[in-house]
Amino acid sequence: MMLYKSAAVSLGVLLIVTLLPAQGAPAYAQEGAQLYSDNCTACHGQSGKGDGPAAAGLNPKPADFSKVLGGESDDWLAKVISGGGQAVGKAPMMPGFDGAFSAEQMQSLIGYLKELAAKK
Repeated sequence: MMLYKSAAVSLGVLLIVTLLPAQGAPAYAQEGAQLYSDNCTACHGQSGKGDGPAAAGLNPKPADFSKVLGGESDDWLAKVISGGGQAVGKAPMMPGFDGAFSAEQMQSLIGYLKELAAKK
């Protein structure tokens, strides 16, 4: 009986650990990744390198986040997302998404963009 109880406890712990986000995983990761996938990948690509399927028809090409976002503040990123590229003197073809995201969604997306930018 003790063996079954121990196995059940172990299985329960395994399920809990499997279902929880990884230790240290940012809370924004899933939501930010989905928002990025839905709104940004067509131009910026899955990895944020500016190589999405629509990028071929754009001039200038979409930004590679690993090259342009280093050290930019959350406020600057929010301004780009809300007002588009022209809001910060960048490509006017980058559309603005003003009002498209809640404050929490904006933070999730910004966190995800910073994560992509950190990947060289």
